[in-house]
Amino acid sequence: MIRWEWGKNLHDLRPLYQERARLTRVGPLAAPPPSPAGYTRYGFDAAGHLVRAERHHPFDRVDVDTWAHTADAITGTHRTHAGLETRSRFRRVDGRVTDWTWETLAGPVHERYEWSDALPHRVWTRGPNDPPRTWEATWGPEGLLRLTSALEGTGRTVVVWERENRPVEELAAEVLDLLTQAVLERLAAVAWEEPAWALLLVKCTGYDALPPELVVGVGRRWLGEAGRELPVLQARDERSLGGGEDPLSLHTPALV
Repeated sequence: MIRWEWGKNLHDLRPLYQERARLTRVGPLAAPPPSPAGYTRYGFDAAGHLVRAERHHPFDRVDVDTWAHTADAITGTHRTHAGLETRSRFRRVDGRVTDWTWETLAGPVHERYEWSDALPHRVWTRGPNDPPRTWEATWGPEGLLRLTSALEGTGRTVVVWERENRPVEELAAEVLDLLTQAVLERLAAVAWEEPAWALLLVKCTGYDALPPELVVGVGRRWLGEAGRELPVLQARDERSLGGGEDPLSLHTPALV
């Protein structure tokens, strides 16, 4: 082994796998983490090929993947901390992987890759536990722009991954508007003349939502960080929130 890296979801030989699985990359870390659980140590050979991945789990459990690279194939061995072992194989054509087969305990998993201008453009996936699916990638000068997924036979395509070029302030304002709308919609669905308990708690750092049939009352609080007023739960006392018999009243009926 020539080089090691620590991180999460940093490297995978399957094209677009992190985006398809919606995995967040972390690292490479400047130093090994104080606690390795949840992290992976990646090993590379002199040619820069990924040849080993040690995936650390709680209680000192480690799964190990190893790969051997040749001109026309990459063969892998996957060994769990419990000693279960499976094998996989990538086929290479002109230096690019064109398909992958993994002989799992449940049956074979197969993926096929189509390339365009040296970039993965389309992925077909088949396996014993997942329905057939096709993935399509759209690329731009800055890299991957969009990844869509279509489940075979449904005629429906969904966006799985998309690069957002809008400023953070604009995205934050949009999230706040959606939250406000969701709060008002849920409040409007409540029959206020009937006994109710608790709907929403809004804080500067986030919120907790409960079913609308649990509404106890609504007020307003100024959220300095958000720069807006949002509906929040108002209780007369802690005993009411804890399930006491004292009923709670609606403080701001105009919200509905």
